[in-house]
Amino acid sequence: MRALTFILLLLITNISSFAQSISIGLSYNYLYSKQLDKSIQLYNFSRPFLENKQPLFINGITADVAFLFKNKKQIKHGINATYSYFGSEAKNINYSNRFNLHFINLNYLIYLANAEKFKKLYSEIHMGVSSSALYRRLNGEAFMVDDKKSKSLGIGANIGVKIGYHLSKHNIHQFSPFVFFGYKPYIYAPKNEAVINATQELITKNYMYALNVRIGFTYKINLQKRSDVKTEIK
Repeated sequence: MRALTFILLLLITNISSFAQSISIGLSYNYLYSKQLDKSIQLYNFSRPFLENKQPLFINGITADVAFLFKNKKQIKHGINATYSYFGSEAKNINYSNRFNLHFINLNYLIYLANAEKFKKLYSEIHMGVSSSALYRRLNGEAFMVDDKKSKSLGIGANIGVKIGYHLSKHNIHQFSPFVFFGYKPYIYAPKNEAVINATQELITKNYMYALNVRIGFTYKINLQKRSDVKTEIK
């Protein structure tokens, strides 16, 4: 997780020098993972005394950044990185339990747009590496096992399709609502069940898959157009 974060920061620092455009986005993220759902359901089943049950990992938030490389063709290539967070918290009398789930994706993307045929509509295909991190907090403190923080790290792959619509005709700045459909076919995370239930592969495998749908907004700066404008002014 730390290595992927370092690579992400390094890319953001250097890619902007030869990027055609840069975009940032924020979105609501709906998640479905059968393996995670099973673990949470077992947690609730084994604790019938809890008045407020532990909710599933469903609602989250995602921030993303993307760079498109300099290219005059309609089909462009770039790099996209996303960070997603999902929380599951249940508060009961003298007992508060929270699970924090994080995802970081680093993707190669293909950007497709045709102003003549589709006007302001565009699409993107994402494919790349996905990492996960699951932590537990009990009564506001990190849950400890053998004097170490209870955590589960995972690594795998993800693919997705993004469809957006440019609201503005401005050549330099563009605002775009979008919908994204993503799929993580395989995330190796052998300790997810251990963090949630203190069991190992009792009801789940040492991996998981996940589906997600994001709805959000993107702000894009066309660096090439901006550079051309500055050149004309000079």
